[in-house]
Amino acid sequence: MKVKGWLEWQFVKEGFKNLFWNFHYLVLFGIFTLIAMAGVITLGPGVMALASSTRLAALDEKVTIGFYFKEFKRLFLPGLFLSAIVIIILASLWSSLNILASDRSNLENAIAYISIALITTLSFFLFYYPFAGFGEKKVLTIITKSFIYTLGHLWDTVVQISIILILWRLLSISPPVLAILFLPLSCFTVNRFIIANNKAVDDNK
Repeated sequence: MKVKGWLEWQFVKEGFKNLFWNFHYLVLFGIFTLIAMAGVITLGPGVMALASSTRLAALDEKVTIGFYFKEFKRLFLPGLFLSAIVIIILASLWSSLNILASDRSNLENAIAYISIALITTLSFFLFYYPFAGFGEKKVLTIITKSFIYTLGHLWDTVVQISIILILWRLLSISPPVLAILFLPLSCFTVNRFIIANNKAVDDNK
């Protein structure tokens, strides 16, 4: 049985090395992204710029602070779409949970459960949206790439989401200042998975 590329020790070791040498950039990108998120509508562009910037760090290619801001500008429109989706998802989730927590009719409760199921499914298939913006800026193309990649890597996606949740749990019990590392470390990890899977595709050609 062939081992997944992202499980190979050489690849894992390379990932830790790239993380070590680019750690200071991850911290800076994390700060920039938190500032962008404070603007609410600029949340999306900030996250997409972070995803692109950490791709270079994950590859150990030359990355600069200026690259983050160039990607923020280039991906501003797709980022605004992401901001809108996040706001809609959070508002819908809050509304659905509020209905379930109240004494509502069975029909309203059923609608709330269906809404949560749809929200979860949509979120799952848009998981790669920020990463699909690497080298692409058309919203429809990014959405399509995100859906297709998720369908082709369902198991990997579940593993990545699990790792991100574990990382969130670990950082939640750490000093608050370390919370700044959650997004950049999460993006770095996902990008390492993407790099491994893309390499496997190239090797099979």
